[in-house]
Amino acid sequence: MTEKITSIPIEELSDMKLDPTEERILKDQISVTERKISYFTLYRFATKLDWIIMFIGLVFSMAAGSTLPTIALLLGLMIDSFTNVKIHTVSTDEFSEKVNFVSLELVYVAIGMFVASYIATATWVYTGERIARQIREQYLRAILRQNIAYFDKHGSGDVTTRITSDIHLIQDGISEKVALTFQYGYVMNNLVMHGVSKARDLNMNPTGLFNIPIQ
Repeated sequence: MTEKITSIPIEELSDMKLDPTEERILKDQISVTERKISYFTLYRFATKLDWIIMFIGLVFSMAAGSTLPTIALLLGLMIDSFTNVKIHTVSTDEFSEKVNFVSLELVYVAIGMFVASYIATATWVYTGERIARQIREQYLRAILRQNIAYFDKHGSGDVTTRITSDIHLIQDGISEKVALTFQYGYVMNNLVMHGVSKARDLNMNPTGLFNIPIQ
């Protein structure tokens, strides 16, 4: 028993009319409109655990940011010690004790800065990878639901580029860059606060401006 296979000519395929609903769906799938979303919309795939980890990362980012002004203050104390021993207002033993104390404090602050910066960066990189993986999976599911005509128009290269490079850019913007932004923002805030406090001290004691040795 032989089975007869009938083929439809290409001319007839080009003249085939689609249902209006199918034609509208096909047109919507082929012509993709660009949509602008806010930055915080990128975090909609974050879970409760991700938010907790990101909050911990923000705390350590601010802790790392507070260490830089502290280092500046400790260096100022060390310079004051050299100035005082130069003008013979402190003894050599007091100078050595003060320098040793400030040096030890600098070591402790440097260790704290390293630990805080590492934890802040590691937590945000970890959550950024988790969120980027969710975005990549959702994008792939959406791509697989498209009509085959979508791939005829955009091609497979466009799809792979968006899955790899575009989502990698999103991951960069929602991971360690956020930790660095909060860290240096907190540095600026602390520097402004220290500057204002020092300015108030100078206004309360104007002679402090002239306590700088010339030689």
